[in-house]
Amino acid sequence: MKLIKRVAKSSAGTAAILVALRLSGAAAGMAFALLMARTMGAQEMGQAVTALAAAMFLSSLTTGSSEPGAPRFITQYLEHGDPGSARGFIRLNWRVFTGLLPLSMIGAIAIYFHGGLAPEFALVPIAAAVMGALRIGAAHALGFGRVVVSVAPGAVIRQFCVLGLFALYAAAIGAPSPAMVVAFLIAGALCAFTVQQAALRPQYNTLMSGPAQMTHWRTWLTTGWFLGPTLLFIEYSREVLLFFSAFGVPPETVATLSVATAITGFARFGIAAVNQSVTPALSRAIARGDSTEMERLIFGGNLLKLAGTILALIVLVVFGEHIMAVFGPAFIPAAALFPVLMVEMFALAVLGPGSNVLALSGHHRLLPVAAFAALMALAAGSAAAGALYGAVGIAWTAGLVWTFWSLFLAFVAQRRLGFGITLFHGIARRLRGSPRNAA
Repeated sequence: MKLIKRVAKSSAGTAAILVALRLSGAAAGMAFALLMARTMGAQEMGQAVTALAAAMFLSSLTTGSSEPGAPRFITQYLEHGDPGSARGFIRLNWRVFTGLLPLSMIGAIAIYFHGGLAPEFALVPIAAAVMGALRIGAAHALGFGRVVVSVAPGAVIRQFCVLGLFALYAAAIGAPSPAMVVAFLIAGALCAFTVQQAALRPQYNTLMSGPAQMTHWRTWLTTGWFLGPTLLFIEYSREVLLFFSAFGVPPETVATLSVATAITGFARFGIAAVNQSVTPALSRAIARGDSTEMERLIFGGNLLKLAGTILALIVLVVFGEHIMAVFGPAFIPAAALFPVLMVEMFALAVLGPGSNVLALSGHHRLLPVAAFAALMALAAGSAAAGALYGAVGIAWTAGLVWTFWSLFLAFVAQRRLGFGITLFHGIARRLRGSPRNAA
C-alpha cells in the first residue's frame, strides 16, 4: 500500500493538468455522442461516426507524417543555439502540408461526384486536412515546450466547439445530417487551430524572422515516417477500429460500438495518468542505470493501474445497461460488450508500460514495425470479425490486438533491460523474496 501511495503522489502538476484537459475533452465528446444518439438515431449516427473516424486517422496522411519529430528537433536546435535549423524544420512541415493539400481537395471533389458514396465522405478529405494542420501546430507547441497549448486546442476546444455547434443546430433546426456533423468537425477544428496559432504567435514571430537551414531535411522526414505508425496506432486505434468495422456491420452497430468504446476509454485515462506520473522518475532511473528503482516504479504503477481497471470493470458490469440506456434503447445490448472491451485495458494495466520504457531507454526501433502490424491486424480483423461475429467479434479484435502489442513490447523490454516489466514478473520476484533484485 505504501508503494502505491508513493507512486500516486509522484504525479507532476503538468501531468495532472493534461489529464484534466483530456478528461474534459472526453466528457464533451461523450455529450456529443449522447446528442447524436438522441437526435439522429443509431443508423445516421453510425454513418456520421464512420466519416468522423476516417477524417481523424487520415489526418496523419495530410501532413506527410513530417511533424512527429518536432519535440526532438525543435527543442534540441533551440537548446544548442541553432534557430536556423528549427526554422527549417517548421517550414518543411508547412511546405509538405501545403504540397499535399491539393490532393485533399481533389479527393473531396472526386468523392462528391462519385454516386456510390454517401455525401458526408466528400467532406472527409477537407476535415482530415484541417485536423492535419492542427496536428502540426500541436507538434510545434511540444517542440517549444508549450505542452498545454499542444493538448488543449485539439482535445478540449475542438470538442466543445463541435458540441456547441451540434446543440445549437439541433435546437434551432432539428437533427443534423451526417454530412452536417462532419461540417461541425471542420468548423471546430478551424476554431481550435485559430486559438492554437494565436497562442504560438510569440514563438513563431521570434523564430521565423531569419533564414531557414534545411540541411537535415532527409533526417526530419525519415524520423517522422519512422514515428508515424506508432503515433497513429496509439492515438487513433479506436478510429481505425470504427471505420473498418463499417465494412462488416451496419451503421447501427458502429454507433453502439462508438459509445461503448468511448465509455471504456475513460479507463485509459487512468492508465495514462499513472504512466505520466511515473515517467519522470522512471526516466531518471533509466539514465542512472538503477534497475532496482526502475523495477519498483514499474511494479507500483502496474498495481495502481490494475486496481483502477478492476474498479472500472465492476462499475461497467453492474451499471452498464443503465449507462447505455441513457443513449437510447438501441444501445442497451452493447452493454454486454463492456467485459470484452476491458480486455484491452487489462492488457495495458498488467503488461507494463512497454512503449514508455522502450522510448525512454532508447530501444524503440522495433515500435514502428510492431505498430504497423498492429494497425493492419486491427483494420483487417475488425472488418472480418464484424462480418462473421458482429460487434462481439470486433470487440475481441481490439482486445487481442492490444494484448499482443503489449506482450510484444514487454518481451522486447525484458530482453533490453534484463528484467520483466509485467505485473506477473513483479509478483514472482516478490514471492521469491527478492523484490529488489531486478536483473
